[in-house]
Amino acid sequence: MTGLLDTDVPAAHAGHLLAVLREALSNTARHAQDTAHRR
Repeated sequence: MTGLLDTDVPAAHAGHLLAVLREALSNTARHAQDTAHRR
């Protein structure tokens, strides 16, 4: 792949982006477990 994916994330935004990604992964894992238990 090329384009914007090859650019660095500015340091001022990196911490916020990491927090958002962690929350998204946490929510994904939580809801995936809920779905598995309901079946």
